[in-house]
Amino acid sequence: MGRHLRFGAVLIVVVLALTGFSTGSSSGKSGSKSKSRSSSSSGGGCSSSKKDNDTSRGSGYRGGYRDTHQDDTSSSSGGSSSSTTTDQVTVTVVDCAGPGRTKRAKADTTAALRVTSNATADDLSVSLALHFENAAGSTLDSPTTNLRLSPGETRTVTVRMTNPRKAAQVRDCEVDRVTAVTV
Repeated sequence: MGRHLRFGAVLIVVVLALTGFSTGSSSGKSGSKSKSRSSSSSGGGCSSSKKDNDTSRGSGYRGGYRDTHQDDTSSSSGGSSSSTTTDQVTVTVVDCAGPGRTKRAKADTTAALRVTSNATADDLSVSLALHFENAAGSTLDSPTTNLRLSPGETRTVTVRMTNPRKAAQVRDCEVDRVTAVTV
């Protein structure tokens, strides 16, 4: 009898441990959002943790955007800026290449740029270089892209890495050498 009781107690402890039972948390959501999204509140009960490996990218991807082009561009300095503006064109980094979202996912080998013509009368021929950089800020790849825009037109352009094997090392994208010529 005692042996069955002891086995039952051990079984309950194992089941509770495997299901995420915690005496210090309940199923209520906390006000902040974090990567581990666990619930926290006073009281006992079961909790459910969901690990979120989403490394979402967007404007100012990871550590911000830096503009090193010093000729004909004007942009705010610092890590929070995500666009480059010339008199005729505005270029914004929408998405940057980088490691896959999960350990088994393939690395993203493309970046998306939103290019807007500030011209009011003439079409523009736009050429720009995009630097894919690692965590140390060193350039891993620097493809160029060319496009033609009508006055006031906005277009999202996909820029592919010329060396896609380095995509997992990419931590930042930086627009450089923006040239716009009226056509």
